[in-house]
Amino acid sequence: MIFLTYLVPPTLLFLPLSRIIAVLGLQNSMWSLVLVYPTYTIPFCSCLLIGFFKALPVEIEEAAIVDGCSLFGAFVKMAIPLSVPAI
Repeated sequence: MIFLTYLVPPTLLFLPLSRIIAVLGLQNSMWSLVLVYPTYTIPFCSCLLIGFFKALPVEIEEAAIVDGCSLFGAFVKMAIPLSVPAI
């Protein structure tokens, strides 16, 4: 579903979003930006992060698990610090 937003040009997304903002009564307010800005940025950022997490070596997480970390602990202590440049 995230990649489907790349098939639609941003100018076509503007019309339904402006209608939603008008129905909610958020014209000329900061809250309209809070609603609209993530609509455009979340798909792009998640695509970048997926590629970055796939590029991380699996051996690093496996070594953390062998050393006694849980799967979640290996993710938090190994993958997140290595992905700070992407985040």
